[in-house]
Amino acid sequence: MKKHVAAMLAVLLAFAGMVLPVRHFAARIEGTSDAASLDEALNYPGDTLHFTSHGDYPWVVDGERAKSSNQGVDGFYDGESGTMVYCVSEVKTTVVAQEGDYISFDVSVSSEEYDKFSFYIDGQRVERWCGDVQGEGFCSELTAGEHELSWQYAKDSVVSGGEDTAWLDNVHVGAPIGVEGVELTSNVSVPACRKVQLEWTVLPLTAGNKNVSFSSDNTNVATVDEKGFIRGINEGTTKVTICTEDGGFTAECEVTVTAAQLPVQLFGVLAAESLYYGSGAGYYR
Repeated sequence: MKKHVAAMLAVLLAFAGMVLPVRHFAARIEGTSDAASLDEALNYPGDTLHFTSHGDYPWVVDGERAKSSNQGVDGFYDGESGTMVYCVSEVKTTVVAQEGDYISFDVSVSSEEYDKFSFYIDGQRVERWCGDVQGEGFCSELTAGEHELSWQYAKDSVVSGGEDTAWLDNVHVGAPIGVEGVELTSNVSVPACRKVQLEWTVLPLTAGNKNVSFSSDNTNVATVDEKGFIRGINEGTTKVTICTEDGGFTAECEVTVTAAQLPVQLFGVLAAESLYYGSGAGYYR
């Protein structure tokens, strides 16, 4: 069809007194953003780490990232040895780190609490995730030398939950990735004499230095501590600003302090039943 359209256009233009060169081209009509390989899916843009994944459940490309493939396949309990044999989907790479290099990556997980996604350096577990984790960044310094980095989604013998999958993306080994911005809760409301926790995200998720500081425009209305807890002081409005240590990126949150709430008083009876008492020790329930 495209050839016919091109031919018709050429004829029309020729009649209009125009001469066009003939060019061959390829058009992608229904393309996707799927990565071409595991390396492309897992590497941070511009990086060239080589990844391997073997066994019965190798990692697979999923759009622009990669994911585990043992979804719905449970491990089993070995009665003879008395141990749990996990069903594992693993991907790994070997790197040679220089002094000051970091390992960073993005991780997402959708699982029940006993199926874990773990990260290992030279066989030692460094971190693990489970439950509902959406786009969490990880960053840690590496010691100089050769290291085996591996990621495992391990399933026990009981139940499955969520999408029963782990995802990995933007794996980077090298100098820390610089901060490009920060996102902060746009507005919060808190009664006087109460606290509320701010939520923020330093971007990108794999940034090396995520340290931030906070300040309040009017401490007579609200104060903020180094952990992002806002405390209402007096009724009114003010702004709290977050600032990244790397790059000095800022974002603001409008804070409204409302009237103080009366404290809640609880009344009740605490009862305990003595089971036995002896040798100077009492036990109750």
